[in-house]
Amino acid sequence: MDQQQVVYYQLYLSLVSPATAGLHPNGTQDWLKFPNGSVSVGTTHLDLLPDHPVPADDAYILVYTESTLAEQTTPVGQALNDSLASVRNVSFTDLDLDQEELGGNVTWEAVPPEEQAELVTLHDVYLAEDEVGAGRSQFASTKGDTVPLEAETPRRSFSHLLVFTRSSLAEQSRAAFLGLSDTTRLVQNLSFVDQDLDAEDLGGNVSWRQPEDSSLVVHYTVYLATSGWGADRSQVAQVEVGSTVAPVQPDTPLNFTQVLVYAQSLLAEQTTPVALNISDTVASVSNVEFVDKDLDTAELGGNVTWTEPLIDYNFVQFYDVYLANSSYGAFRAQLGAPLGAGLAETAVPVDLAQEFHTHIVVYTRSVLVEQSTPVAAQISDTSSDVQNVTFTDEDLDAEDLGGRIYWDSPAEFSQVTGYNIYISQDAFGGGRSLIAEQTLNESRQAVLAADYTLANFRHLVLYSRSSLAEQTTPVAFELSDSESVVVGLNFTDKDLDGSELGGTITWQEAGDSQLVVAYDLYLSESASGEARARLNESLPADVFDLDVPPEFPLGSATHVTIFTRSSLVEQTTPAAINISDAAWNVQEVSFFDMDLDGADLGGRIDWIPPAEELLVTSYVAYLAANASGAASDGRLQIAEVSYTQHFADLAPEQQQDFEGGFLSHVVVFTKSSLVEQTTPTALEVNDTAASVSGIVFVDRDLDEAELGGNITWQAPLDSQLVTLYSVYLSASFDAENRSQIATDVPIGTTLAQLAPETPQRWFTYVNIYTKSPVIEQTTPASLVISDSVAVLADVQLVDEDLDANELGGNISWRVVEELDLITTFAVYFTSNTSWQGLRRRTGEDVVVAEYAQLFIPPETDPPLSSYSWASVFPSSSLAERTTPFSAPVNDTISPVWNISFTDLDLDLQDLGGRITWTEPLEASQVTHYLVYLSANSSGEARSQVANEVPIDQLFIDLVPETPQLDRSFIVVYTRSVLAESTTPSSLAISDSFAVAEVNFTDQDLDATQIGGVISWTAPLPDQHLVDHFVVYLSDSVGNNRSQLSEPFTREVSIPPELYFAPHTHVAVFGASVLAEQTTPSTVEIYDADASVTNIVFQDKDLDELEMGGDILWTAPADSEQVTYYGVFLRGDTTLQIPGPVGGLVPLGTEREFLAADTAIAGFQEVAIFTRSSLVEQSTAVALSIEDEIASVSTVTFQDADQDIDMLGGRIQWQLPNDTSEVDFYVGYFAASPGANDPNDASARRFEFEIVPADFYDLPFQTPQSGFGYFLVYTKSSLAEQTTPTSLEMVDFCQNVPTLENMSLYIEQGTIVLAHYDVPEMVITKLTKVSEDGLSMEFAPLRKGPVTMIITSTTDVVGMTSTHVQNLVNAKGGASCQIDRYLTAACSNVTLQLSGCALPVGGLHNYRLWILQADETTTLPEAAYIDFVIASVLFDQGPLLYFRNQTSVGIQYIPSHQGFEWLYVLPTAGGVADQVFAGEDYLQWNQRVKSAYLGQGCQSMQVPIKGKEVKISFLHDCFFELGQGYRLFILLEDGLNRMDGTLKTMEFVYQGEMTRDSAIPYSHPVPVSTRWRVVPTTSVSSQWKLLRLRMFSDVSCERAVAVFPSPYRDPLLSTLREGAVLPNGAAFSKPGPMPANIFEAEGAWVSGQPCDANGCYIGFSFGVGGEHEAPEVSVACVELLQSEVAGEFAEGLELQYHDGQSYVGYRQASGLKGGLAKLPSFNGTVGIHVDGAKR
Repeated sequence: MDQQQVVYYQLYLSLVSPATAGLHPNGTQDWLKFPNGSVSVGTTHLDLLPDHPVPADDAYILVYTESTLAEQTTPVGQALNDSLASVRNVSFTDLDLDQEELGGNVTWEAVPPEEQAELVTLHDVYLAEDEVGAGRSQFASTKGDTVPLEAETPRRSFSHLLVFTRSSLAEQSRAAFLGLSDTTRLVQNLSFVDQDLDAEDLGGNVSWRQPEDSSLVVHYTVYLATSGWGADRSQVAQVEVGSTVAPVQPDTPLNFTQVLVYAQSLLAEQTTPVALNISDTVASVSNVEFVDKDLDTAELGGNVTWTEPLIDYNFVQFYDVYLANSSYGAFRAQLGAPLGAGLAETAVPVDLAQEFHTHIVVYTRSVLVEQSTPVAAQISDTSSDVQNVTFTDEDLDAEDLGGRIYWDSPAEFSQVTGYNIYISQDAFGGGRSLIAEQTLNESRQAVLAADYTLANFRHLVLYSRSSLAEQTTPVAFELSDSESVVVGLNFTDKDLDGSELGGTITWQEAGDSQLVVAYDLYLSESASGEARARLNESLPADVFDLDVPPEFPLGSATHVTIFTRSSLVEQTTPAAINISDAAWNVQEVSFFDMDLDGADLGGRIDWIPPAEELLVTSYVAYLAANASGAASDGRLQIAEVSYTQHFADLAPEQQQDFEGGFLSHVVVFTKSSLVEQTTPTALEVNDTAASVSGIVFVDRDLDEAELGGNITWQAPLDSQLVTLYSVYLSASFDAENRSQIATDVPIGTTLAQLAPETPQRWFTYVNIYTKSPVIEQTTPASLVISDSVAVLADVQLVDEDLDANELGGNISWRVVEELDLITTFAVYFTSNTSWQGLRRRTGEDVVVAEYAQLFIPPETDPPLSSYSWASVFPSSSLAERTTPFSAPVNDTISPVWNISFTDLDLDLQDLGGRITWTEPLEASQVTHYLVYLSANSSGEARSQVANEVPIDQLFIDLVPETPQLDRSFIVVYTRSVLAESTTPSSLAISDSFAVAEVNFTDQDLDATQIGGVISWTAPLPDQHLVDHFVVYLSDSVGNNRSQLSEPFTREVSIPPELYFAPHTHVAVFGASVLAEQTTPSTVEIYDADASVTNIVFQDKDLDELEMGGDILWTAPADSEQVTYYGVFLRGDTTLQIPGPVGGLVPLGTEREFLAADTAIAGFQEVAIFTRSSLVEQSTAVALSIEDEIASVSTVTFQDADQDIDMLGGRIQWQLPNDTSEVDFYVGYFAASPGANDPNDASARRFEFEIVPADFYDLPFQTPQSGFGYFLVYTKSSLAEQTTPTSLEMVDFCQNVPTLENMSLYIEQGTIVLAHYDVPEMVITKLTKVSEDGLSMEFAPLRKGPVTMIITSTTDVVGMTSTHVQNLVNAKGGASCQIDRYLTAACSNVTLQLSGCALPVGGLHNYRLWILQADETTTLPEAAYIDFVIASVLFDQGPLLYFRNQTSVGIQYIPSHQGFEWLYVLPTAGGVADQVFAGEDYLQWNQRVKSAYLGQGCQSMQVPIKGKEVKISFLHDCFFELGQGYRLFILLEDGLNRMDGTLKTMEFVYQGEMTRDSAIPYSHPVPVSTRWRVVPTTSVSSQWKLLRLRMFSDVSCERAVAVFPSPYRDPLLSTLREGAVLPNGAAFSKPGPMPANIFEAEGAWVSGQPCDANGCYIGFSFGVGGEHEAPEVSVACVELLQSEVAGEFAEGLELQYHDGQSYVGYRQASGLKGGLAKLPSFNGTVGIHVDGAKR
């Protein structure tokens, strides 16, 4: 194609194909031309605006080329494929329950693939006023098929929802639509009656009727507010749909005027509620009075009276009377049972303890709650206690009393008639014995006779006596027996010799020291003081120690005894201490003499300590004259060392001669803090001596007064103790002023090297000492030193090198002295004649001779500026002499002068002409001249011109066309007899030449052809020498040429399509009158074939049949004519497709990006063309496309976490065959194998992104959360794969179905008679059991269809799994059966049966069958539960309502009418546990109903009404403080049916309380469904926990969970005081929990060591039925750890689960096992804002 003629492209829409368009009679007149359809050449595309009309379904796009003459008649084109892509089935349910407001999810079905769904990039969603989009308003845009419409979106005039698809070009013009339907849900008949009798307080039930259609309602939320539209609202409750009652808690402040109820859908809560005005109820008593008639301090007696309320009295059911410590009723205690309305008086019994109470308060009580604000009367107490009781025991014997009793009259004694005095076993008069009775008028004293036996008496008690009675609370005086035995008696025998004592006896003063006058001390033969001998005279009472002098004889005594003495008598029972006496000698002494001189000692003395060192404070070592070590025989102390040190060092050179004697032994004494031993352990001494001999030393340092060489010697005859030799130089034979040579020489070596150049100084001797490990010898072996000095003479040098600063010739010298010690000579150039200046070596070593010389080669350069002397150094075999012998250096210089040269050759780099010069100033040594062309003035890269020039000739001729090459200088050298000079005289060359600049641009872009104009500039710089020019095609230097022009032209035109091969250049020659240039001006021919190179495309899309990444290439070597690159994907060299990449890339951008996920389709190559300003290249450079596929394979996973919905373990996969482009592996949990939408959180969940590896360790306790698959993607530096490798995730839980739900949860009202699980599933819940049916939850451990039926237990005989699968004997219809419902493994499944028509009561027993089949043909066993449907349930409660010492009350609401059984048993001794013996629930009911024993604190067969508050009391209970009790409550609708609901409540009686008793203040406590305790420190053996209790309050009073359970209660029916949920399900790590979890003697043991945070035990709540709270608070934990070392944690932390992870809440540290609490006094409380919900 000749594009040079094309000027436009014309584009049309046609109804005929391109093949027949050229035959159309009207040409293009019938076609529809596109807007802007005339496209200039150079542009290869046309942008068509959206919504352009298409004439028909079978239209075509035609493209014609147009020249300046005419338009083409035969076009090219293709069929037009009109894309239609609309979504289907738009749906929307309005979940905003307010009128005229919308909210919810809009969903639709995606565009089907056949409608080119791949073109859809987004979905635009609108609200509109009609189906075509009038007045539309967009609220979302998404790639998916679901968008949310925010709640409370105003409907306004919108009637339709519209969903438009959008491509990369535009949004479609016609949408899919859906008509809108608004939803409104309001409750009806709202009511509320205030049952809280306090002013400004509310309490009671809010009730209503559900909307007619409640299908979209999920909750009702109740608020209190100050307006009907919800101003200042406060939430009261939120209940599930179906509930129509919500409580307003008592004591709710009346800060509101309205009750509001909102309906709430899955989306949002209503904004417009139903409202009701609030009416406050107030009813209080008045005129409360009380007169105290009890005379005891803090005791009361008398009557309380009051006036009943005047208004709202009809709401009053009871009056509650309390003692309290304020008029507001704080810390109150109830007086008697509640009094019914109509009564206004109650009695205060005599001797009632007032305690801290200051008021009597009276409350009114409604059916809901007791008043919180009482009416009060202040208590006035009367006290008549005696005062100032005193008594002093004057009998000093233990257990004996004697003395006088005194007291003063009471402050108030108007009612006192006398006094009674007793001695008592306690302060309250227990076990008392009368001492005296006195009237009021007698003296206020009594006598207790001496020697009165104390026995069990502990107090004197005095009572005031009135005419009515003796006081019940006496004034007590605690007795103090005056036993005066000293304490802290201590004596340690510090005399270390046997049978001798020494030391200090110490003691502490007696308890009653004021009665002690002296101490007597004895040595006795027993602890009681037998055969005693006095140690001293009596000591004063203020002395507490006695010194026993050393060497005090022990005799036969075994004890030291001390008697105290009063002013009356000496004690009879002393304090005593046993005497421990022993000998404390060291066991063995050793010593080796390390001083090598005779008669001198030195070394280490070692000994073995005594078997017992307790009293030894130090050891003392001596040299002694004999083994006794006596000072009188002569001894010398060596050392005294600490008892921890068992050696002493004897300093060397210790002479054995001492003060006229001879020290022959080493003796060692032990020493205490008191005295040194007198009998030592001894060792006789053995002396050692050793010296060297045969010393030899020859000085081989040739300098005067310097030494160097080897010193040798012979070892000592006895060298056993010699370890080293020390070698010295000294001034004398005895080594005066010595200096050591190097380091010590080890034994076995008899040579030491004296370094050369060692200054002799004053040294005249060599001295050698032997050395032991202790010390060096003091007397050396010695040798006289002889110094050696070498001398040279007649040193001289003659320079025969003619260059400046260069030498050549011989250096010569002769030897005068020490020729025999000289081995070689070294010659240096030096800066002076000494050894201290600079020097530079010349030549090799010279062999020793008396006359010697060294040749110095010419051109030697020391350099002379630094080195002006030639020096000779003689050397010995040891070292070179440091002081040389020298001669001065004289240099000779002879260069030529005035060189001249004129170049007569006009070629560049060619020379020709005559060279001349002037002879040297000093030419005596010159014989010839040598001329060269060189690269520089110093003669480098030189080339000689002709031959040598004789001394009498001063010129030479350079022939024409001599190549200059890189030689820019002429240099002239002189030559002597020895050598040519190295430093020439020089002249810079000036070349004459004429060079033109040639230009040529090839305008023919075809390969191997050229065309264009050749031109050149005038030649420079010597153009005046040029006569004409000749032009050729040639090679780069003008050879192999072909002439293009005649002479004398200035430019040449080359016709196009000229084949220039084999020539590579255009050459232009200039010619002078003499000759043509030999070196032309040239320009290289550059063909327009400028192709790119090094195309690189690495596919970084790791999916099969998809590609992506950067396309890179190298620009053409000559890109001057290149303006753009064309980059294409193509199927082969004939099929060029301009996409998904294509178009022009500007020069300089050698990169094109190919997006990830690009389909490879039919593409085979990446092709790149270059384009010039004239024409595009005709042949592209291409690269084959290689699809990079890198997917993992064989993904495996074995779940090692055995909890339901929890995974953990190693995910493993096979690496791809090619991992070169894999940078990461990415893992997701997914709902399906192909879940790829990253914006859909329900489709997949990210888990990891790791660097290349073939496994990932999934953490334990990773929730599966319904994701059934795991996907593994590879990821390159470009993108993540879109096609993963998937694995179905199977939750492995066969062994432990769930650690956090170990027992079957059964909702109240269900009586389970039997429960049978099978290995394939675990039944976890049975709830909503009624006549209609039931709901049950179970955990299947594998996939498979489930069948579930209910049969009567009378029909189960002979039933098999086949019968169950075939629904044999099934109760009810189809809705009461589950026929092969498909389940997944390891997830809790809830199934509902209804329409079953099951009669209630114990006469009707049922079996629920659950069968799960598998892939085999054999059916497994079916699980089952046998149950009875209870006739009466607890709708609310029971709650502990009231409790005092004799009574207890409960409150609840029953579901139906019937009867109540109620009684209390103590928990101590297991009495209460007998009710739950065995497994038969019906027997438990029977025991409760038959337990009436004719005693108090019980009631039976009390009628109850259904659906109303029931308050029940038990009286005559007589509770004991601190004791535990269990309250049994049984509800049943008949007397003999055994089908009721049994619940229990546990409490500890800790004083009177009511339902509204104050509890200790606590900071806000989080709520959670899971709480656990974790060790924060490691446990080395195993963590053993004997008890764990969790409480809702910080004072650890209101229990919510206990492990182990306090008694066997498989139904978890037990409630505890103040608890919403009695026990959570226990869980642990390691798991599972032990089988005896519900037994009181059970204990939990980890069975393995626990790292910090590596183990835990806790409770899971909120897994029960609809009446249970979903979350609980835990403010305190009490636990009992093992006290065995390695079985308890020293630090613990309480943690709760905030929905995502566990959060630390409270800590305790420094624990030692046993009982602990969190928080403790050293505990901490963490703050976690996100998780804190209250």
